[in-house]
Amino acid sequence: MSPILLDYAMEHRHYYRFDLSQPTTLLKNNLSLGNYCLTNIGYGGAFVAGQQLDINRGDMVYLYIEINHAEKKLKYQISTIVVYVSADGVGLTWIEPDVDIYQIIEYTVPNAA
Repeated sequence: MSPILLDYAMEHRHYYRFDLSQPTTLLKNNLSLGNYCLTNIGYGGAFVAGQQLDINRGDMVYLYIEINHAEKKLKYQISTIVVYVSADGVGLTWIEPDVDIYQIIEYTVPNAA
């Protein structure tokens, strides 16, 4: 792994995280790694709870979320880099924060707006 990627893959938490329980799917190399639970999210990243994930620090994965909002189903696929791996799950940081992340937080976390 390049020194630039290693530095980027270090977790630098500068934003508040909101607790939630939201079903999510993780994708790596266009293949589903399975369904997990998004347990907290913030403007800088998220934590996905799950065991036996075939993920390493520095991997690029996609976080796929479906949210029911205002009588329609919204679908999001966000690119992330794995910055933390534990027996309980993985910490992710957004590669390019965009409006989708703000919508996910607004639509899934009470009083986040």
